[in-house]
Amino acid sequence: MATNIQKPRGTMDILPDKVAAWQYIEKTAREISAKYGFGEIRFPTFENIDLFQRHAVFSRKELESRYEIHLESYSKTVNIEANTMIEMTQRQIIPAVVKYAKFLSETLVSLKDTGLAVDVSLEAGLLEDVSAASAALRTALSKLEKAQEKGVAMENGWDKAVYYRDKVLPAMEALRTPADTLEVLLGKDFWPMPTYTDLMFGIL
Repeated sequence: MATNIQKPRGTMDILPDKVAAWQYIEKTAREISAKYGFGEIRFPTFENIDLFQRHAVFSRKELESRYEIHLESYSKTVNIEANTMIEMTQRQIIPAVVKYAKFLSETLVSLKDTGLAVDVSLEAGLLEDVSAASAALRTALSKLEKAQEKGVAMENGWDKAVYYRDKVLPAMEALRTPADTLEVLLGKDFWPMPTYTDLMFGIL
C-alpha cells in the first residue's frame, strides 16, 4: 500500500486538540436550532471506490475484502446473540416458569382445601397471566429457532446479513417481549437471572 496518503481536496481532519471546540459548536447549534423548532438530519455517508483508489488508501480488491469481512462479522455476531438467547430461554427461563407455575398451582389448591371462603383471585389471576406469557414465549422461541436454522444454512454475504437483520433480529425482539413480562411476573425469588434493577444498582 502506498504511503503518500493525502486528504481529498476541500476536506479537513478534526484533530484531538480541536475536537472539544467542534463539539461545543455542534452542541450550541443544536440548542439554537431546537429553540426555533428545527431538528437534526443525518444523511448516509457513501464512500466511492475510485476515491479510495485515487488517494492510495485502499485498492478495489482490499475494499471488497473488507466489505465481505464486515458482512460476515455482522452475521456471526447476530448468530451468536440469537443462539445465546435461545439457550438462556431453554435452560433458564422455561424451567423457572415451570417452577413458579407449579408453586402457584399448589398454593391455589392449598387455599381451596382449607374450606374457608378465601379469595384466590390473585393467585388464579397470576397463574393465568404466567400461562399466557409462557405460551407466547414458547411460540416466539419456536419462530426464532426456525429463523436461526435457516440463517445458519445460508452462505456468507449480503443476502445472509440482510436475512439476519430482517428476520432473526425481529424474531429475537419478539422473544424478548414475553420474557420481559415473565421477569416481572416471577419476581426476584424465581427469576433465574439478575434483574434490570440488580444490574443498575448492584455494582454500587
